[in-house]
Amino acid sequence: MNVEAADTYPTVAEIQAAIAGSFTTEDPQGFMAAPEFFQSLAATDHDEVALAMEAHCADPRFYWVALIDASQATVDSDSVGAYVTAARAEKASLVSPLGHSWYYGSYLIDFSDNEVPASMAVAGVAIRRMRTDGFREPPAGVRFPVYGVKGVAGIRVDDKVQAQLNPEGINVIRDLPNWGVVVWAARTVSPDPYYRHSTARVILNILAGTLRDAYDT
Repeated sequence: MNVEAADTYPTVAEIQAAIAGSFTTEDPQGFMAAPEFFQSLAATDHDEVALAMEAHCADPRFYWVALIDASQATVDSDSVGAYVTAARAEKASLVSPLGHSWYYGSYLIDFSDNEVPASMAVAGVAIRRMRTDGFREPPAGVRFPVYGVKGVAGIRVDDKVQAQLNPEGINVIRDLPNWGVVVWAARTVSPDPYYRHSTARVILNILAGTLRDAYDT
């Protein structure tokens, strides 16, 4: 979603309305992202927008994936401990029983030195990998680095912090020596082990869409 320059920023209700009308059964299944909203909204509003995206993407008529970005406040944490606490709290506020929402706790630095949410880059990585390796492979890993960015903004996550966050469904972006900027996790928000991994959700979405199209009258 892109927000054009205007005298007033859209309200949460207006954003939710835009989300509810963003795609229909006539559209191919895909990823839904709202990076500018997540970067600019307060914590409470952030959660409301995330839940609206989840509700629309999890609707059985559609079955899409919602890419949820961290808030700017989380990314701007002044220590590793504060970042871990903030990311855990933000992720805990999300509800996604069947794994339609994926949460990303990192921002990127573009070539103009702007901090930008990671969701659109994740979507790009996912599409590249699916086209190359099929739907069973996760949208992550060193073979598919993030292009068009200089680095990772905010707290740099190391292996120790990664080991804490990844099992909890907090996906991060890493800037790895000799590899560059890579998506380094692929978990959904769901606590259910059947829906914990992003590949399971993608495959189920495709199956649901195929059956829907086959039996659509």
